[in-house]
Amino acid sequence: MPTLARIHAGTVRLDDARRGTSREVALLAFEIGIHPVTLTEFGDPAAQQAHPGDAPMAGVRWIDAIRWCNAASLAAGYAPAYAVRGSA
Repeated sequence: MPTLARIHAGTVRLDDARRGTSREVALLAFEIGIHPVTLTEFGDPAAQQAHPGDAPMAGVRWIDAIRWCNAASLAAGYAPAYAVRGSA
């Protein structure tokens, strides 16, 4: 399991420069890895061959990322963070 940093609950202001708008969003507390997920951790053999070494994983579809996060959570004894509905 990667080293995680705790992010406390609070309010964040989101600015949309294109529209010239902003809004405040309440966030729940969460934990996030302090280092990017590597090719090796993600387990993508094609990417590992194209970029040997322990480079950060890039170009991941959202659905693949949340499936990986849920599997990593289960492996570490945590409940999955995301619910996937339908076929994706």
